[in-house]
Amino acid sequence: MLFQFHTGKADKDLETALKAVPPRCRSAFIRQALRWYLLPGGGQEVLQKLEAIESLLQNHRPASPADFSKPSRTPAAQQEQEKANAAAILAAFGGEGGPKDSMA
Repeated sequence: MLFQFHTGKADKDLETALKAVPPRCRSAFIRQALRWYLLPGGGQEVLQKLEAIESLLQNHRPASPADFSKPSRTPAAQQEQEKANAAAILAAFGGEGGPKDSMA
């Protein structure tokens, strides 16, 4: 099936971007861009997941100089924190669980 489109007067940015793609590659480039933007599992889902992670990070209080003067965590406490962090990241991306014990 053939689809064609014309750029409008306000689409100078699109014209510039498409001119940078070799003519023989433009159709494939546009198809891939549409897949990335429109289809499930594409860019929109990735952006939503990144926004969820950003929101989680923004809800944490920033470190202060006093935080660095505290004694560091014990190795066991550090491993537990790393597992919790990994589980939160995986959950934000729709994954399950945390890191494997071999990674701890």
